Order: sequence, then C-alpha cells, then structure tokens
Amino acid sequence: MPIGWVEEPGKWFAPHIGSLITAGGHLLLAMLEKCITDAGGTYLFCDTDSAAIVSTEKPQKIDMPDGAEPITAISHKEVDGIVQKFEELNPYDRKLIPGSILKIHKLNWDGNKQRRQLYGYSIAAKRYALYTKTQNGIQIVEPKAHGLGYFYPPKDSPEGWKHDAPLWGLRSVGLDHSRRFRTKTNETMLVRAAGDDEIDAQYTASRAEESSERTVNATKQLHDAPASGSVRTSTRR
Repeated sequence: MPIGWVEEPGKWFAPHIGSLITAGGHLLLAMLEKCITDAGGTYLFCDTDSAAIVSTEKPQKIDMPDGAEPITAISHKEVDGIVQKFEELNPYDRKLIPGSILKIHKLNWDGNKQRRQLYGYSIAAKRYALYTKTQNGIQIVEPKAHGLGYFYPPKDSPEGWKHDAPLWGLRSVGLDHSRRFRTKTNETMLVRAAGDDEIDAQYTASRAEESSERTVNATKQLHDAPASGSVRTSTRR
C-alpha cells in the first residue's frame, strides 16, 4: 500500500524530552520497588504511576498455595513511611503543593473516611481487580481489563443481566452465575503518584455463587493476595 504522506517533525518536536519523562517514571517506580523490598514486603502489581503493596493493619506472613514460599504483608504504618520518603523529591513550592509526590489512594478509605482492607487479584499490570469482602460475597472496587476493549463480545448477555462480568465470560472460566464462588485472597495496598485525580468508578459486585470454596494458585506472576488498602503513586499536576 503506497504511503500518501510523510510526517515531518514540527518546530517544537523534542523526542529526547519525551524519553526523559518516561525514564524518570521508570526510575521513580524502581525506587518505590526498592523501598518495598527493603521493608521486607512485596506488591501485587505496579503500573505507570502506581504500585499495589501487599499490606495489612499489622505485619503478617501470608501462606501461599502449592508449597510456594509465604509472602510478607507489611503494615499500614510502614507503607505510610515509604510514602513520606518521597516528600524530599517534591519539586514544587511547599506552600502551594505540600507533602509527598506519592499518596495513599482514595480507594483505601470507605464512605465514612475509615481506612479499609482492600483485596486484589492480578494477572498483570492493567489486568487486575481490587475488591472488598462483604457478608454475602465481594464488592468490586476497581477492575481493569486493558487490551480487551477492541474485542467484540462473542455473545450478548440475557436481557436484564445486572452483573459486571458478562455471562459468556463467567462460563468461559467454568463459573455458573447461579452459584456462589469464593477465593482465598491476600490483602493489597495501592500507591499512586500524588495529584492524579482520575475518576475511580465504583462497581457493584457480581454475586456469582459456588457451593465449594476455591483456592487460587499463587505464583510470582499470578496470585490473589490480601492487601490493606491501595497506595498509588501519581505525579502532582
């Protein structure tokens, strides 16, 4: 196919600046990962400007299935300390923009502004779900499905379907929406760079049910871990 036009660089084209922005983001994430591992902890996932730190109110060991080594959930206080370390990197006028360039994400607080325990299930960055446990199941707080938006659904859900997950999606992984399912999970805390006020939609939980309890296999790439809140890193704007 012949090329109809050739794009010419504009007057303000500066690819080196763009590469430095990306490199700076990678450096900050590497620093955050180092702080987490130095504290003896781990994370469920990290992304462009965030990390979901496995954390609970008090530090504890969390057993993993299939003989995998247990992981350590660091405390909320330790996560707060990591966030405070990044305050020295705040390049702005402290009178106008005080505090750290990292923040504990607002998902970590409930409607009464009480810190709550978040749980997470992650396959990769941008492919995860954060949720809370309820009396009758779970409530999804933030799902991500990056890379799936361009796929056309193979089949529509029945009329009146009120669950977030489509019926064909549940059946494709062997779940029956008429039964309750529960998973053994670990708590997670998400960290985002301060100032990123993207809208976090609240999702209603799908009430799928299962008669027997399922346990999720945990590997280095895939595990369902408890996390006490989500600490996200986000740059101030």
